[in-house]
Amino acid sequence: MALVLATLVGMEFPLAGKADFAGVAPTAARLYVADLVGAAIGALLVSTLLIPLIGVAGVCLAVGGLKLLGAGVVLRSAKR
Repeated sequence: MALVLATLVGMEFPLAGKADFAGVAPTAARLYVADLVGAAIGALLVSTLLIPLIGVAGVCLAVGGLKLLGAGVVLRSAKR
């Protein structure tokens, strides 16, 4: 399961870079910043709010849903 999740997460970066390409350095910088900010906010939110409210299984389902939603947005914007 870890391999499948790592593969899906790894596929996000090239798709996001292709969808919003503005040169190598600016695109890489935006993706890196988005990754760091998202990780910080996610770690704080999940550990302090979501796990106590909906439990570990609920958090896993919510994150999976958000990942699918994000993939849909990236794929839709890449087609334009």
